Amino acid sequence: MRLYALKSDKGYLKDNKNGGYQLVTLNKASVFARYDSEKLNQLKEQAEKDNLSNLRLSELKITEKEVEF
Repeated sequence: MRLYALKSDKGYLKDNKNGGYQLVTLNKASVFARYDSEKLNQLKEQAEKDNLSNLRLSELKITEKEVEF
């Protein structure tokens, strides 16, 4: 499975309900199933308006593996 997240030098972006974002660690980031998601693009546009440094799209590859416990 592949998911997509926006990342800057200061952390990953997490969408907040007020139309903005927060900078967070990966485990709290907003992730999207498609890199052309409308919400992802809105988040990117907001971050670009704020001149967020080194903004980039990260592809996350998720695998499932059963382990003993």
